Amino acid sequence: MRAKILGSLLSLVGLILLATASTRAEEPAGGQGDGPADHPGMRHRFLKRFDTDGDHKLSDEERAAAKEARKACREKRHEMLLKKFDTNHDGKLDDAERAAAKEAVKERMEKHRAKMLEKFDTNKDGKLDEAERAAAKEAFIKKYDTNGDGKLDEAERAAAREARKARHQGENATKVTTEPAPSPIK
Repeated sequence: MRAKILGSLLSLVGLILLATASTRAEEPAGGQGDGPADHPGMRHRFLKRFDTDGDHKLSDEERAAAKEARKACREKRHEMLLKKFDTNHDGKLDDAERAAAKEAVKERMEKHRAKMLEKFDTNKDGKLDEAERAAAKEAFIKKYDTNGDGKLDEAERAAAREARKARHQGENATKVTTEPAPSPIK
């Protein structure tokens, strides 16, 4: 039961992170399904990362590598959640720790939403309309588009991810805890 709840929490965190990551300059979705691989830009990056033989499809070995990469990513998120929210250091999240994690995600989302509204809600209606979202997207691209081509290439997206990661780590570093830090999990 705890594993199921933790899995749901990890999925929620992943979805929130995807939702809070500003949109990228890519072509609109056009696939048959509704998953990330059905978005042409995401599919291209996925194939670029895992299609080692360049045939534009994944072999069994390439699929296995992609599966391992996703597993490693889930494990890393799990470790991060434990490090941040496992206050009794028992290696798992109890109900109170899960509630704290959910509350932290909710607070972070509310803070992000308020910042976006403050910066881009020009008509002050409490939501971002299509034009305001376009302005937010343009500002994001302008911030990280180092080659000036009006879109973000892989290196620019990586720089944006690193900047976001550094910001979040900086926010977390300002929170002081009286609990001793758990030993690193290897």
